[in-house]
This record gives sequence, structure tokens and C-alpha cells, in this order.
Amino acid sequence: MNKGDVCVQEFVRIADFLLKSGKVTIQRGYILAPRNVIDRLLARNQYETNETKLQYWKKLHWIDADRDRFTKQVSIGGQRSRMVKIDIQVFQTLGILFEEILMEK
Repeated sequence: MNKGDVCVQEFVRIADFLLKSGKVTIQRGYILAPRNVIDRLLARNQYETNETKLQYWKKLHWIDADRDRFTKQVSIGGQRSRMVKIDIQVFQTLGILFEEILMEK
């Protein structure tokens, strides 16, 4: 399996885990997750640094983020905070395209 496959697999598994956890906010087609939670999940697989992985995610538009960050300012219940915004459509599409990789758990 190449680095690209591993990156896709990790992204889809993290998004899937967050959705199933029921502990994240879903808003306008995005999973909103605190950066520290994403960092903990990314740290489990050390093929790249968390920063590098998030750079890939951002460049590929898997996450929506402000210019020099990996987070975006959002309003949840009237409170403003910074969150990693994971695009649910990207997650679902990658899940379909890389279904066979994801079955190799």
C-alpha cells in the first residue's frame, strides 16, 4: 500500500469514527472536530507528522480551513470556536472509491 492509500484510509477512518462517535457537531455538510481530537487520532499512525497530514487534507480540500491554519472559526450554539471542518461529501466519496482498502481492517 502506498502513502496515498494510507492517507486516504486514515482520513476515511477518522471521519467515520467521528461520525459514529456522536460526539461531534455536524453543520452544513461538515463534521466539526476540535484540533486536539484530530491530532490524537492522527498520532496513532506515524507515517508522516500530523502537520504534514493536515497539509495534504487542506490542499486536497478534504477540510475547510482559514488561510494559515488547519481550523476554521465556526459558531456552535452561539459560541465561536476554531474547529477542523471535515467535508462529509469528500469522506463519503473516498469511502466509495477506496472501499476495498477500508475492508482491510
